[in-house]
Amino acid sequence: MVKNQLPFRFYEVSAVHPEPFQVGCTISVFDQCGVYLCCEGEVCFSSDDHTYIMHRGDLYIYLPSSVVHLKQLSADSRGLVMDARIDFALPISNKVMNSENLLCLRQHPTLHLTDEQFDYLQRLMLRIGKRIQWEEVRELPVARQHLMMELMKSLGHVVFYEVLNLYFASEVKDPVPNDRKDLIFQNFMLSLYQYYQKERDVAFYAELQHITPRYFSSIIKEKSGQTASPWLEQLVVGARQSH
Repeated sequence: MVKNQLPFRFYEVSAVHPEPFQVGCTISVFDQCGVYLCCEGEVCFSSDDHTYIMHRGDLYIYLPSSVVHLKQLSADSRGLVMDARIDFALPISNKVMNSENLLCLRQHPTLHLTDEQFDYLQRLMLRIGKRIQWEEVRELPVARQHLMMELMKSLGHVVFYEVLNLYFASEVKDPVPNDRKDLIFQNFMLSLYQYYQKERDVAFYAELQHITPRYFSSIIKEKSGQTASPWLEQLVVGARQSH
């Protein structure tokens, strides 16, 4: 029950038990983000014409609209994954990140952790995974179910805040040059969560960036594979399901 209702998911992935991430599959969709922590072996991802080879202590962060492919898992590979719906992740990014931070994260999605950082993050993610399993078999009175759900969401927040803290505490990464279309898409992502509850017309978001709705939607589709309208619809539906 708890597992199915949470706005995030936890997985332990290995070459022996790769589900739900089979080699060759796409592990990111337009309405989710997530992190992969490599614990053992070698893992190969590809995204936006870039290939990332991961080893023990490497962290990979994937954002909404990124098309990420799992290309290879070594026989001894083992990793931890947490992914989340966009309506769960965006409030976190809005509180602690700006457009430049998002661009940096999108362009440099990997981080090598120190032994201490790796041990800490691995323990934290495993604890949450065990807590989810524990709560799955517990029978709680109705009065406590809502409280437990909010507690589990808070634990999920801790992981994602810790990941961002580790990322931006590392060596400063300068964003590579971006054209105006990249900035338009990133600004749309930031404004979407801020206004979606009251403003569900694409023209409103286009006006924020002083361009026509038609041109605005064409840019969003070019950068994410979806026009602006599906982004709005997905966030509205996700918000309803989370309440």
